[in-house]
Amino acid sequence: LKDMTTTFSLSTPEYDLAKAYAEEQNLTMDEIDNRIDEGEAQFDRGEFITHEQMMDDLKKEFSWLR
Repeated sequence: LKDMTTTFSLSTPEYDLAKAYAEEQNLTMDEIDNRIDEGEAQFDRGEFITHEQMMDDLKKEFSWLR
């Protein structure tokens, strides 16, 4: 027998949501990969805010979120 590799994936809620969003937006795998690559590049360049910063900004903008 030759070497054989079996690949399988398990569905997760996050994967299911991402897949549904991609289908709704008619995104191709290339477009999805490009979005991921750009997000990683932005992170590498330090172009991000923390969760705490995001929540503070939202609370300032939408005072009823307190």
